[in-house]
Order: sequence, then C-alpha cells, then structure tokens
Amino acid sequence: YTVDPSGKVSETDYVVMKQHTPSSRHNPFRSLFSNRQSYTVDPSGKVSETDYVVMKEYAVSPEQTEGIGDAGLSYVRVMPRTGRTHQIRAHMKYLHHPLVSDVFYGSGRRLQNDLLWCPRLFLHAEKIEFINPETKQRVQVVCELAEDLRRVMEVVERVNTTKD
Repeated sequence: YTVDPSGKVSETDYVVMKQHTPSSRHNPFRSLFSNRQSYTVDPSGKVSETDYVVMKEYAVSPEQTEGIGDAGLSYVRVMPRTGRTHQIRAHMKYLHHPLVSDVFYGSGRRLQNDLLWCPRLFLHAEKIEFINPETKQRVQVVCELAEDLRRVMEVVERVNTTKD
C-alpha cells in the first residue's frame, strides 16, 4: 500500500494457514479482480497484487491427523499491495491453495475437515502501519496470533511430520 497522509493504512502483513504447499517459497501474485458477488480473478477486473512468503510447511501423517487430513499445510506471511475486498482469500483460492476454514472460498470435504480442527478462518492481521494524520508520524501496530489460532497451531505442530 502507499503511504497516505490522511491516515489510511500504508502497509499490512497477515499470517494465514492455507491448504497444500505452494511450488514457490516467495511469490508475487498480480491479477485483475472483479465481481462484487464472489470476488474472483477476472481479465476485465481491477488490478490487484499480493506478495507472499511461505514461513513453514507442514506434512501430516495419516495416522495422526486429528482431523487435519493429509494434504499438507503452509504457514504463510501475506502482504497485499492493493486493497481489494477479500483479495487474500480470492487470490489463494485462484492459486488452488484456499485458506483453512474459509467457508466462503473453500469447499467440499476439505472444508468440512478444516472446520473440525480449526473453527474459524485462519487469517490474522499481524502488522498494520499507517501515517498518523495529526502527527504525521509512522505508527506500527503489531498483534500476536489470537488464542484460538495459537491452539490450532499447537495441533498442527503436534501432527507435523516435516523435519525442520
């Protein structure tokens, strides 16, 4: 995002848990974005851009899934560079890596399984930066992962079969 003296958000980092493991550890994603009903990638839409970095990949043993399944998971830092509604969620779905427990963009048996071990969408605004409109100083707010998502991470770590 660009810095705006009116106090609008200039930068936001999110952490997400998404299904499967992507082919690259760092990827910019640029697309055209439209359709106010479902927010999809569309050649006639507005430009949108999302960068992401895979922070950790998880493999899950079928014997120890605790409902997670065996498709694999990735813990990802996501940096939207434009501010489209549902941008992160729509981009990850388009890349065939929907967010865990995303009832709007996820589907099928995988979503049903996700909801057993992760009761809500795994999407967390970790850092927000903006320029204070009165003082003109940069303000950075950092927020730890919510308690319910920390518990989800504990389950994922427990069943992880990937060696660091």
